[in-house]
Amino acid sequence: MRETLRALHNQTYKAPYFLKADDATYVIMENLRNALEYTNPRIPFIMGHVYEVNPNEFTLSGSFGYVMSKAALELIVLKGLDQLTECGPIKNVREDVQISKCAKALGIQLKDSIDMFGMSRFSNISITNLFGAINNGNNTDRILRWNPTETDYTQSVYDFKKLPASPLLISFGGLIPVRMYVLEYLIYHLRPIGITHTILQNRSYSSVMNRVHVTN
Repeated sequence: MRETLRALHNQTYKAPYFLKADDATYVIMENLRNALEYTNPRIPFIMGHVYEVNPNEFTLSGSFGYVMSKAALELIVLKGLDQLTECGPIKNVREDVQISKCAKALGIQLKDSIDMFGMSRFSNISITNLFGAINNGNNTDRILRWNPTETDYTQSVYDFKKLPASPLLISFGGLIPVRMYVLEYLIYHLRPIGITHTILQNRSYSSVMNRVHVTN
């Protein structure tokens, strides 16, 4: 990871942002570009799913991808890797935990993009857990986590908060290859006749759709 960051730093003149994603991560690039539209690459930040591991201790989830601004990358490489213990090689520590510790030591913000419904736009659970059945506690009966009949967004009155994830989701993690192809087909190629997605009608692409939860 350290050598990868150094190599990327040599390419900072080519791009304002740098995306880190595992080989099991699927990223919807259009939604990612939208999330970055109101950010400044000259401000050091890392955007991804941020969660609390201990009281007042936050970390990024690397499994679902995260984006590093040009300024953040420069800080990590020039002032972190060879100068701060938090940015040095740490045994038996996951990459996402280590990059989070390094960012905190350098004063780099950790951001979680939040949509207009208050949902994180970076998925933090697998598709199976997101949509699959859940145990109700007695180890026998199982109920669906998401009931589509109760969340029909074609209706005139609809509560988007009933969705299992943000309708402007940026990424999925923990995918086997075939599920990536399924997502690719459903997102970009399937066109149900007569269905109009009204979620963004009368909603301009503004900062309201791109709020962020900032963790210092």
